[in-house]
Amino acid sequence: MGAYAIGGHRHLPEVVQELKGVGANGLRLTFVPHLVPMTRGILATCYFDLKGSLDELQGAYAEFYAGQPFTKVVLQTPATKLASHSNLCLVNVSAQGGKAVVTAALDNLMKGASGQGVECFNIAFGFDRATALESVVQWP
Repeated sequence: MGAYAIGGHRHLPEVVQELKGVGANGLRLTFVPHLVPMTRGILATCYFDLKGSLDELQGAYAEFYAGQPFTKVVLQTPATKLASHSNLCLVNVSAQGGKAVVTAALDNLMKGASGQGVECFNIAFGFDRATALESVVQWP
């Protein structure tokens, strides 16, 4: 198991762009994904200065993702096996001292690649966003 792209992950500019889009200007973010030799799945942990209370931050995440079919804010730190073979992104919002710690688990072959493409296709062509993406999770 290992962390990679510690010096700057290729998706970090996208994350910062989207955070600025929701008003998080001046945010200093640390984004470190971790790889484990397994068939599928990725776990990412982001650290940033906590502004306000943890309850407020958790509420903001819950509100932002309410009604989203494939992003679920969960109470426990997610494990990749819980997202495996699905289009789900499982997000946990916690804190350690004055740092917010947001962890996300997804199946990098589904949500990270093919499932995301199908979801975008569905939206672009007027289909229900979840068409062909809601199946029974197959684990292990």
